[in-house]
Amino acid sequence: MNIAKITAQGDGVFTVAGDMNFTTINSLLAQSDTIFATTVPITLDLSAVQHANSAGLALLLEWQHQAQNKKQSLRICNPPKALIDIARISNCEKYL
Repeated sequence: MNIAKITAQGDGVFTVAGDMNFTTINSLLAQSDTIFATTVPITLDLSAVQHANSAGLALLLEWQHQAQNKKQSLRICNPPKALIDIARISNCEKYL
């Protein structure tokens, strides 16, 4: 069973935990309303992500897009190596 969740840490900091893959991204996307409800700069801490694939990267790009549309600052920290590798191959590394 793949479980993924977003937890607010306060002051615009959110932790993403579990897997970021084809099975979990819809759940994570549904949970992300709380991320963009804040008016402070947003930090997504991915240090608790256990597994990630290209679906996880697509979700991060979607979150970047949402932040841009709402004129919010979004910082992604501690991405797993798999996401960095996929982003590098996809020429999207600057978004991490």
